[in-house]
Amino acid sequence: MCSQEEDEDCSCVFNSIIKKNERLSYCIKCQSQSSVLIRKDDPSLCKSCFIHHCLHKINMIFGKYKLTTTQMNNSSNNNNNNMAIAYSGGQNSSTLLNLIIQIM
Repeated sequence: MCSQEEDEDCSCVFNSIIKKNERLSYCIKCQSQSSVLIRKDDPSLCKSCFIHHCLHKINMIFGKYKLTTTQMNNSSNNNNNNMAIAYSGGQNSSTLLNLIIQIM
């Protein structure tokens, strides 16, 4: 997975201009699998690349606010490594919790 410092470089693949009515039938990242339509304004990605992209975005946000496990362990003023997460039990909260567990 990419580090937080690479947020500019990793997004270069996703900055390609695609017309609104034109959808690619292949993944723009790996170009080998069929793409999955998530939202019309997002790039065409296969399932595995989409999950990797989501994990990367969450990891960048966690790194920005120093919420990753290595940064939490290295901070000298914070002896408590707990994090509060709002969880309603719905599918969106469950998916986000699953992605956070994969990162940690």
